[in-house]
Amino acid sequence: MKRPKNIPVELDPWLRPVDALLLLYQMVLGLVVLTGRSQTQGTVWLGWHLGGSLILLMICRATVGKTGGALVFLREWYPLILMPLLYKEVGPLVHSYFDWTVDPILYSLDLRLFLGGGPALWIWQQSHPPALWVNELFHVGYGSYFLLMPIGGFALWYRAPREKFRTYMFTLGLTYYTSYLLFILLPAHSPRFFLEGLRDTLPGYAWSNLLKLTMDGNAYPGGSFPSSHVAAAFIVFGTSPYLGRWKIPLFLMTLVLFAGTVWGRYHYVSDLAVGLLLGAYYLKVAPSVERFFQSRLAGFPALALGRSTTRSR
Repeated sequence: MKRPKNIPVELDPWLRPVDALLLLYQMVLGLVVLTGRSQTQGTVWLGWHLGGSLILLMICRATVGKTGGALVFLREWYPLILMPLLYKEVGPLVHSYFDWTVDPILYSLDLRLFLGGGPALWIWQQSHPPALWVNELFHVGYGSYFLLMPIGGFALWYRAPREKFRTYMFTLGLTYYTSYLLFILLPAHSPRFFLEGLRDTLPGYAWSNLLKLTMDGNAYPGGSFPSSHVAAAFIVFGTSPYLGRWKIPLFLMTLVLFAGTVWGRYHYVSDLAVGLLLGAYYLKVAPSVERFFQSRLAGFPALALGRSTTRSR
């Protein structure tokens, strides 16, 4: 029986806001590759991303109407899985447009606004080498970044409506993509690449050694401002109603992470401050941006082929 026209149909479009956001980011980054002066092999880069986008679209379409299975899990969690890869690929694009860096400005802001900030701390470290266990503590805190986002995600995955989880992924994506584009528009090399004598990781124990290998293999000059680590960690605070007994340990871990970004010479205090502002801003406005994307996607019949949540009469 045909459904009367006056009965609304609510569809779960197979292309969701988090997917459209990623595709939009890839389009912007593709424009950077085509118009910038980086040494990236543009044709190869665009080819890989075109192929990746097609695979994403096929996964999204294949999971319409499904509620379980490995493919559905991948479809929901892929934004978090892709973040390290998307960070890595921005490295060669950092100086696509500008040769200068904003490090002198950030260094000056630390001195003027934050009571000496990172520079004062790093000078003190050189004259008074910290105990190994202190370095290890802050390195563990800095490395906890890799745990915080999955913890927040799993808390929502098991304890919250699925829409909350999707908004969380959308918010993280919006935060990271903004940060990555700012790496290109406002390149900052970070203290360890900009200031003499700060390149080597502070000595510690096993975790410090592992972090050194990770940073040496993945970090690059230019991915400092703002601190995407700090912004994302702040967004994890939004999951606190669903964290249960993990709330206090996660809060303490986050505070050590904030301190570890400066202690380990990875960021200026200015990076941390702007990262906090960015995270707080997107935690507030990302749901509205997601709804905007949702309304636009629902207007395209080719995309609105998901499940109907209202039965016809």
